[in-house]
Amino acid sequence: MLKAILQIQQKVDSPRKTTIIDGNDKTVYQVFDDLFEEMLQADTINQQMPSIKKVGELLRDEKSRNSHLIKLFFGYQNYISNPQAKNNSKFQVDLIEALNMEVNEIYGKLPVILYIYQAEAYNADKRYKEAETLVDNAREIYPNAIPLKVYQAMAKKDESLKQEVIKANPNHWMVQLRLKESKP
Repeated sequence: MLKAILQIQQKVDSPRKTTIIDGNDKTVYQVFDDLFEEMLQADTINQQMPSIKKVGELLRDEKSRNSHLIKLFFGYQNYISNPQAKNNSKFQVDLIEALNMEVNEIYGKLPVILYIYQAEAYNADKRYKEAETLVDNAREIYPNAIPLKVYQAMAKKDESLKQEVIKANPNHWMVQLRLKESKP
């Protein structure tokens, strides 16, 4: 357990030392919003992903503010993409919580994509009630976020809610994958 905590602390502290922290610079926050729109909110994933170009620019520019958040985000992405990560959902939760604490400390709020990732991490760790509560709270902030609607419908196991989400977003990739495939 201590080893995992030290690993997470190192993942946060190391990139933090090489970036300028500035809560007034919303560039990285906007990148998170753009990634959400391109990857999760659109009916199909935008293969062009203009936000990835912006990520590259931020990481190459030594004067970029808060770029360590991008490094932490993609570090998390790499971890969950690793097949071995499926065996350590607790570490996955710890990573996303550390990222979210860092983002919240700088900006005072979280972008929707990080709520979604945290809910997914809780579900992976079988913390279903926490995931459901998180999604319910995030829907209050981001009521139009389709992935949050999908996760809420799945968690509540409410057929009318599920059908409402399907009807409102029939072509969305996550609706197709998570709700339409699991018809009763």
